[in-house]
Amino acid sequence: MLSSEQKIKFKPIASNNTEAEGEANPVFYKKGRQAIYQLYRMVGEDKFDAFMQEYFKRYHYKNATIKGLLQTIQDTLGEEARKEMDKALHDPHLL
Repeated sequence: MLSSEQKIKFKPIASNNTEAEGEANPVFYKKGRQAIYQLYRMVGEDKFDAFMQEYFKRYHYKNATIKGLLQTIQDTLGEEARKEMDKALHDPHLL
């Protein structure tokens, strides 16, 4: 039987609540934090800050979605950054 840590390794951030089972917190927040940090390292502080400002502007008082996140990344940081984030969100082995 897999431990909780091992289960997390096989669940992508883009999982829904049912797929994440009882591991939602580490899947969404621990792995999600890592994916956002990778984006930050990839584009640098200034571009990342501009992206975050645009993202917050678009989703202020709205429900954010993965599709919206990826679109904002593409619009502000370009196609390469979008592809990298899409890969990170769907890679069950991230971390």
